[in-house]
Amino acid sequence: MFSFQTFKNKRYWILLLPFVMAIVLIYHFVPNQYGLIQVFILIAAFWIIFHIWNFYSGKKSHHDNVE
Repeated sequence: MFSFQTFKNKRYWILLLPFVMAIVLIYHFVPNQYGLIQVFILIAAFWIIFHIWNFYSGKKSHHDNVE
């Protein structure tokens, strides 16, 4: 679920800028009938990539601590 810890995460801010720029460009340059769908796809892709990145980085740090 949502927590304010997300805003303290460096990965969130690293991913946010390129995705916001891509969303603005797509919404501006793609025709209206397809632009909104692609914006929703990019938003979903942002959260999927963010959570996958957090999962694998947490898994790696846990693996490093075990050894």
